Amino acid sequence: MKKVVIVLTIILLVIVGFISVGLFLGEMQDKTLSQYETETLELGTIYRKVEADGVVTSNQTSLLFWKISGEVANVNVQTGYKVDTGTKLASIDPNSTPAYLIIAQIEKITAETALNLLLNSQLQQTQALNALDKAQKRLDDALHPEEIQAEALKKVALAQETVDDAQRNYEIASAVPTQADIDAAYSNMLLAENRIKETEDQIDKLNSTSIRIGVNQVGGRRMELDQEQINDIQSDITKGIKQLELLLSQQRYQYEKLKDRYNKLLQPPNPADIKLAESDLALAKAELSDAEKEWERIKGGTSLGDLAVYEAQVADAQREWERVKDGPNPDDVSIYEARIAAAEATLKDTEILAPFDGTVTAIHTKPNDLVEPGSTAFQIDDLTHLYASLNVTEIDISLLDIGQSVILTFDSAPGAEYHGKITEIGIVGTKLLGASSFKVKAEILDPDENIRLGMTTSAEIIIKEMDDVLMVPNQAISGLDGNIVIYKLSTEPKGSLIPLFTWERNSIDSSFKFPLTPQNSVKISISAIPIELGIKSGTNSEILSGELAPGDKIIFDPPEDILN
Repeated sequence: MKKVVIVLTIILLVIVGFISVGLFLGEMQDKTLSQYETETLELGTIYRKVEADGVVTSNQTSLLFWKISGEVANVNVQTGYKVDTGTKLASIDPNSTPAYLIIAQIEKITAETALNLLLNSQLQQTQALNALDKAQKRLDDALHPEEIQAEALKKVALAQETVDDAQRNYEIASAVPTQADIDAAYSNMLLAENRIKETEDQIDKLNSTSIRIGVNQVGGRRMELDQEQINDIQSDITKGIKQLELLLSQQRYQYEKLKDRYNKLLQPPNPADIKLAESDLALAKAELSDAEKEWERIKGGTSLGDLAVYEAQVADAQREWERVKDGPNPDDVSIYEARIAAAEATLKDTEILAPFDGTVTAIHTKPNDLVEPGSTAFQIDDLTHLYASLNVTEIDISLLDIGQSVILTFDSAPGAEYHGKITEIGIVGTKLLGASSFKVKAEILDPDENIRLGMTTSAEIIIKEMDDVLMVPNQAISGLDGNIVIYKLSTEPKGSLIPLFTWERNSIDSSFKFPLTPQNSVKISISAIPIELGIKSGTNSEILSGELAPGDKIIFDPPEDILN
């Protein structure tokens, strides 16, 4: 019995020891695996990218400058205003502009007037024909002086009548009124005033009568009148009142005239009236003198010199008629149009107009500013499309094509990605610190309020995109004996209960094997797998060939014994 207990004890100790060794070795295995960084290979999408930095720009931008000196009269917009092509943004006070602009304004008006007359060919033809008729009539009159002489005598007589009228007006204006004139004017004024009072009394009486008739009483006695009779009487009274009111209005007007005349007679002669009458008299005498001279000139008939002048005038009028009878001369029209265009171009210097549809993004001028030629006034941008202006190195520029996708990030929008596409690739580089860079323009397809002009951006330009690609992290790629390899971690079931430790190595395949306990009886190995790479991005590379498949585990830091 004692021997049985000893045997059972020994067996128990062996089992416990075996279990302890297995647990120890399993713990060592777990500890060994945890010291490696691993990742599982998967299929995914890989991008080949070119990185670049840049700034946000508009579809179109323009800085606008003043062209002349002067004082700014008004500014019609504010920052953020949307404007159409030709919108007046600001102008300079015309009173502060150089003298040549005033000359240009006069030139424009003159040329426009002449052009309008020229284009209005019917009026021009009518004027030319009238001028020809007048010239011909003067010549005919000169050839038949009787009619001219009679007309000249008539003008002399009319001019003499005008002088006589002007002389009388002058005498009246300068005459001092007598006391008899003043008394007569006063009497007339009082008479007019009495007439007004009489008319007013009659109107009052008729109004009173109308009231009494309305209550059916006259002279304190009641009258037996029916309503129709009362209405008829009141209607007649109303008509009489209206006639008297019209007469009263005329009488008051006449009274005011008589009152004004009386007051004027009390005043001395008005120097202004005397001066005006004196001026009219002088003008009338001058016209009489001209008429008398004309009569003296033609009373003996038309001279040969005058006939020659009239004939020349007829010839000139005839030539003008021939020139315009078929409409305006195209060359004349072109000349006037060119003069107008030149004047307008000069006058536009006083204004700043929007060169295209856009948004006012900066204002550098204010009302009452004194500006000089070249002073900055406004910035206009077309914000209907925003772009990223990128700088791409000469190494990467050949990889770009129009339409390639771009991923954009901004410090103003942390964590957000924006998308774009390349619309323009520069063909001339800019050299900086020994290397050339090229401007690449990419339209931002999904801008929002976080994106503004002038912001800096980081861009990733997608050169190539592959889907369902077996990818390996770039940091897991190593070199071994001239080959590109990655280290694969494998596990296999192992049935042996005897602990083993083996190490195998050849030029390509290396194995590092651990024994396991019966409870976890697997064999783990790390193998260097040769591969061929395809597209490479910043983080991953495409595996073109190699004994690898999705789901395989790889390690980033194989044991030093394998690497050596």
